[in-house]
Amino acid sequence: MNEGEIFMPTQERVMVFAAGEGSIEPTGQYSDDEVMAASDEAQKPIEDSAVVCMDERGSAEGDQPVREKVAGGNLATGTFAAVAVDWLLLTEEVKGRGPQAVIDVVATHLVDTGERLGGHTSNHASGDTTDCGAVDKSGQTTDNIDKYATDEAWIDQAKIDLGDGFRQDHWDKSHAGFSALARNTKWKNWQRSYIQEAIKKHGGIVEVVDATPDIDRDPQNVRHNHWGEAARINHQAGKSNDRDHASIPTFQVDVDALVRTARKMASSEDEFSLLLHAMVMFQYGTTYTLTRNMRIIR
Repeated sequence: MNEGEIFMPTQERVMVFAAGEGSIEPTGQYSDDEVMAASDEAQKPIEDSAVVCMDERGSAEGDQPVREKVAGGNLATGTFAAVAVDWLLLTEEVKGRGPQAVIDVVATHLVDTGERLGGHTSNHASGDTTDCGAVDKSGQTTDNIDKYATDEAWIDQAKIDLGDGFRQDHWDKSHAGFSALARNTKWKNWQRSYIQEAIKKHGGIVEVVDATPDIDRDPQNVRHNHWGEAARINHQAGKSNDRDHASIPTFQVDVDALVRTARKMASSEDEFSLLLHAMVMFQYGTTYTLTRNMRIIR
């Protein structure tokens, strides 16, 4: 699969990740057709090159340009994929220095190859958190990948999203890497907010999403203003969802951003495929960790 290539799945456009341990669950007030139509309508041309998080919440700082989206942003997704597949540029010296050194190497490489880094915080973030679930709960995500990524449901999803590029051996190798990561204490107790520091240091964008509690609908603030009705895996290059003007909020992963990031990081076709499999796995793991019974739309 190459950057800009559109692989449109032949399966039904709406599936359900009928599991998950997160607190973000569809409300039931919209039909599949309504959610799909609203998501289609929200797809707009990319206006800014930063690749931010798949988060569905609108901006707390006024309307933002339409940007591509992946779990945690391109630096988070790229970092976890790099560690999982033992990326060529991660020397033993870098890995020995820990997560911050790894993040710096990935960030520098992506910027040097023309990528603009992105991520998010919120207007209610506090302490050493990013208020981005993909980053803050990355330890739980690696645990869930370790436990579930070999399930048929996950593999079936990957075969849809990777198409002819799916390789079982690369899926298995990525899974083994995430399993090792799940047992690595350095990656359980790292400074999550360093992701945002690295993004800013390299001239990237840290969006501020609106996490204002909705006391009427969620008095315990379990959802942190997350009301996503679906997670869209978008195979249409050059577009993403305009969150600030979407009539129904949906998470979004833009496959072209994953493909491009993997291409920029890879030194060979084999490494590209490995990185892309690991990046896709991280998207599914994040979705499983943060949501429950979430619609998956394409």
